Amino acid sequence: MDKEKKGTSPKMVIGIVCGVLALLGIIAVGVIYLFMGKKNEEASEVTTEVVADSKEEETAEATATTEATTEATTEATTTEAEEKTTEEKKEDAPANSVELPLGTSGKSFMFSSGAGGWSTMLEVKSDGSFSGLYSDSDMGDTGEDYPNGTVYQSEFTGTFKNITKVDDNTYKMELGDYKTVKANGTKEIKDEIKFVYTEPYGIEGGKTFYLYTDKKPKSEVTEDFLSWTWLEMKDTLGVYAIYNEDMQEGFFAYDDYWDNEGGN
Repeated sequence: MDKEKKGTSPKMVIGIVCGVLALLGIIAVGVIYLFMGKKNEEASEVTTEVVADSKEEETAEATATTEATTEATTEATTTEAEEKTTEEKKEDAPANSVELPLGTSGKSFMFSSGAGGWSTMLEVKSDGSFSGLYSDSDMGDTGEDYPNGTVYQSEFTGTFKNITKVDDNTYKMELGDYKTVKANGTKEIKDEIKFVYTEPYGIEGGKTFYLYTDKKPKSEVTEDFLSWTWLEMKDTLGVYAIYNEDMQEGFFAYDDYWDNEGGN
């Protein structure tokens, strides 16, 4: 008996179609999965970049804020320091609300015994500032390098402070800071002369000073003060003068004497 010829049945066709569709579905799911994964990576990279950019912006803003704060603090500190320095300078400066009656150009005074070849010249302004020169020569003090003798010298500047008017002919003042051009004890040889630099005689050691006008009664000053002048006085000094009370030394404006034709 002849065997029946085998053919493709409808069930088989349906099974093949279903298998193909299932395979296509798996492939589609894989493609979608890969596509979504890539999108997520890109999105993650973008997010990371945004976060990084945000962090950088925040860091930059924080740095800028810190720098601005530091700069402002520094500026404020500097300004405060400058103001403090200014105030300190104001406190250190002589607070002379009263001026000395010495005119616009001031006056020249001399401290000397009239013998011994020494003197201290003093230029004083109405605001209390002064400059001067002390000099004492000893021509007998010689050496191989200085056959022309020895000179003791002091060039100086300074101020009188806390000036007060005692009466019409008397002004009281205190010695403020003064400085010498050459340090005390310094020595040098110039033009075969040995120069020894010292403190200014007549100024050093003093604290309280008095300015007397030419109308100051002679009876109101001390004999120690008068001993430093060779002027012939009557009832008043006849010249402006400065008295170093602590050292009992006197400076006299001798130019006034000659201007007044020999005094009073």
